Formats: sequence, structure tokens, C-alpha cells
Amino acid sequence: MPLRDEIAGYLNSLEWDAFFTATFARHQKYSHTAMDIVERTLRAPRLRPVKMFIAAEQHRLGGWHCHGLIQYPDTKWKTSLPSFEQNALSAIGYNRVSVVHDKAAASMYLSKYLIKDENAGDYRFVGRSKFW
Repeated sequence: MPLRDEIAGYLNSLEWDAFFTATFARHQKYSHTAMDIVERTLRAPRLRPVKMFIAAEQHRLGGWHCHGLIQYPDTKWKTSLPSFEQNALSAIGYNRVSVVHDKAAASMYLSKYLIKDENAGDYRFVGRSKFW
């Protein structure tokens, strides 16, 4: 089984509520800095995610942007939280947060960023350990 399928299979085996893309208004020179900013921004809200998977991708112009999956706490507001998170991310630049309708497709889409090129494997798992 190719590595991409293994990664996608693992991500697909977990629960996810939203998918996000975060593109920075200010050029991010390092992938870990980009992921730090996204993590810090998404941890700030009162109903912060219990679990996140963040994958950094180098933009064709050299900077980094991030894609990821989010699981929210068990709450009645799960369907409205993506717009809440999009507003939180708006401080860093252009972003998009949407409800996951097809977990397998989202998992496969994210897995490509981990094996894409020489910068492969730049990712981070974030959250409360019991949810992993």
C-alpha cells in the first residue's frame, strides 16, 4: 500500500468536522512558523477544536500556507463553528473553513501534501491526546 493511501486511511479513520485552508497575507518563510500561527489562532476561541491535523504546503512563490482538518468539542454548535473559525483565521489572511461532507476525499486531499515533493512530511497533529 503506498504511503499516501496509508496516511489517508489513518486520517479517514478519525472523526472530523471541518476542513480548512489558511493562506497568509504576510509571506511565511518557514513551514513550522506557518503551522504555529494557524495552531495559535485556532486554539484561541472559547470552543476551540479538540483535535487538528495541519499540513503545510509551500506555495509556488516560496511562502507557506496550511491545510487541515478540525474536530470540535461535542457541542450543539458544530455546524456553525466553521464560520466562527473562518472569522478567527481572517486575521492572518485569506482562508476558508467548511464542513466536511466527504471525509475520505478530505483525507486523501490532505495526504498529498505530505508526499508531494522534497518538502514532504511537514505536518502536525494537535489537540487533546484522548481524541487521537
